[in-house]
Amino acid sequence: PDGTPFTAHTTNPVPFAVIGAGDVKLREGGCLADIAPTMMPYIGIETPADMTGKSIIVNE
Repeated sequence: PDGTPFTAHTTNPVPFAVIGAGDVKLREGGCLADIAPTMMPYIGIETPADMTGKSIIVNE
């Protein structure tokens, strides 16, 4: 490894469950890159600007 990010992702479906976060709605069509940005606010970490994923939680 040369220290650069490896950003290739699988095309296989990956289940994602939200437990204990209250009543939330998840958007369709998420990808692996969306998992960390979805979880970070719940654990008190700000999502870095260079992260390409977006939260899959729908704010109503």
